[in-house]
Amino acid sequence: MSIRVQEHFTMSTPCRPISRNHLFVLLTWVLFGLFACGGGSLEDDSNPYPPSQEPTNFELTHERTLSGDEYNGLLEPQIQTAVDSHGMVHIVFYSAAPSYPVAQLPAGHDLIANPFRYQIRHIQFNPDQDESDLSSNEDIVSVTPPHDGDDPLLVDDAGIDNCFVLGLGIENGNTPVVVYQGGNRPGSAGGLACNGYYQGDLMVNVRSGNVWEEYLGIQGDASIKNPLFTDGMVGMAGDVAVDSAGDIHLVVQHYYEWCDLHSTSFPDLLYVRQSPSDLGHYSTSMETWVDEHNVYGAGGGIQNATGYHAKIVLDQDEQPAVFYFATMANGSRQIRVSRLTETGWVAATVYRVPDEYTVTAVSPAVAPDGTLGVAYNQQKISDDAYFGDHLCYAQLQEDGTWLNIMVDYHSYCGQACVLAYDNNSRPAIVYYDEKPYTEYRERKDVKFAYFDGEQWRTETAANEGDIGLYNALWFDGDNLAHICTYMLELHKIMVFRRMVPN
Repeated sequence: MSIRVQEHFTMSTPCRPISRNHLFVLLTWVLFGLFACGGGSLEDDSNPYPPSQEPTNFELTHERTLSGDEYNGLLEPQIQTAVDSHGMVHIVFYSAAPSYPVAQLPAGHDLIANPFRYQIRHIQFNPDQDESDLSSNEDIVSVTPPHDGDDPLLVDDAGIDNCFVLGLGIENGNTPVVVYQGGNRPGSAGGLACNGYYQGDLMVNVRSGNVWEEYLGIQGDASIKNPLFTDGMVGMAGDVAVDSAGDIHLVVQHYYEWCDLHSTSFPDLLYVRQSPSDLGHYSTSMETWVDEHNVYGAGGGIQNATGYHAKIVLDQDEQPAVFYFATMANGSRQIRVSRLTETGWVAATVYRVPDEYTVTAVSPAVAPDGTLGVAYNQQKISDDAYFGDHLCYAQLQEDGTWLNIMVDYHSYCGQACVLAYDNNSRPAIVYYDEKPYTEYRERKDVKFAYFDGEQWRTETAANEGDIGLYNALWFDGDNLAHICTYMLELHKIMVFRRMVPN
């Protein structure tokens, strides 16, 4: 599949700072909008983000409202969605678990500073059912509490509330596999916990029938760098993919060894493959480094800011490809991909990020015809940048190079982007549209971009309230797009269906 790069302002352009001619067009458009709207005087000031007036081709089909008891105390709900081979939709998210007041904790407990706990809830439903409250199709993933002796106050099926990592895969066609930050707290060889606020491992939870079983996925380990500290902490990113043999492919950012918080500036990116028979028999010998391009020092050392927003997909040959954001030893910031070959991991640059920008989201996917692509958000961090946040797409070409395209740069947008391919192997992306460049109002809508065979087109999927976080996108047998998203102020998980086939 080939994608023609459009140079016209209203179409897609290469994902790089725009030319002076394009900048002139953009400024003209902004100034026209200001004068035409009377400098914003026609806006409804009672609503800080009035709905956009674009028509929508999406309809709401399902929703689940988080109660105050569920989201109070949580850092992030981290909603993840996947579809199994039977067309059933699986959603997992963090929910607050019962917690104990400080006054009820015995003396000497280091949990007092963080009394909140999390649970992970799983929803399974048929998207063809009538609109319904999804809470009736829900169970709780069995999570082991953090190890603290035989503490009677720790809540069953609950961990410490450090909800940074959550991933979801599907095993053997319809069995959900959940990964998350849990397990032990970071500790030394002597077992002393250095941080009571966190659990430090990537855990795997597999449902068999109605029973969830938890296993160690990747230990927050530092043995390959520092044998004195056998237990560290996983970082801000982790993901899972499952192949047709049931093997579970895991990737996680390793953040620091034991109490060495300085190394949070130099995280590694680790990969582990576990077969069904491997579960429960974890060994650090399973670990491999995904990207050793900028390892300092002979025979080991540390990497420089590797593995942010890490996501894993399996290619046509069911070999893992890991996409992530990294800062190289020379200071270059890149979106990178590392693919597992017979000789080991081979990393390459997808996109060199300009100095004026950073990346806040990375989402790869594989098309039915084997096309490998990735969507990402490029976010402004410098006043020298030509314009604000925008949505980009990169596709692997036959010659091994990556074609980068700017899909939407008409507003501050592109956060929480998720890529999927339709049944014709055409890319589509769902993402968050925060506000126009005329900053007198905000949008906070969820948008849908798709390639129609000739050019990229965009439309608003939903525009009521602040909506568009933790997005997911998939296509059904009729080539209808489905979006799972989150409305922030009402704490709603919402599922929409596009009424027009792609």
